[in-house]
Amino acid sequence: MRSQNVIMLLGVGAMFVLLAGCGASTPAAGSSGASSSAGPSTPDGMPPCPFELPGTTVSEQETPDGLVVEFVNAGRVDEVRKRMRARAGFAKAHPRPMPAQMTRELEDTPNGIRMTVHSTDPAKVDVVRKMVRDQIKQAQRQAAHS
Repeated sequence: MRSQNVIMLLGVGAMFVLLAGCGASTPAAGSSGASSSAGPSTPDGMPPCPFELPGTTVSEQETPDGLVVEFVNAGRVDEVRKRMRARAGFAKAHPRPMPAQMTRELEDTPNGIRMTVHSTDPAKVDVVRKMVRDQIKQAQRQAAHS
């Protein structure tokens, strides 16, 4: 059964904030790295990154007006969801200027969470897709080096 838990994010800049800062947190010595999203983990208060959870994968698919991105971690489903929701809340509260406006939705999937990104300007769909893809790649690189 599909979860009806959907979070809608509006405003300029939430995408970059949503995935920014991955790799900026490091588990304390002796920690298993299984931190919770209950509290901030980066110097700027950003909640923990889903890519810092071992086994988290991402896939994406284009839509006519944007992109669907799925974050999956079959062994840590609840934690991936918590981290993305916590980051979504932070992003909404701390928007940054962006070259294109978009809307984002988060929705539970059986093994993680789906983020659907829609360009609010049909002429900037490719810009939005590139911004999302670039941010995901950057977040993955930063998490891999943490």
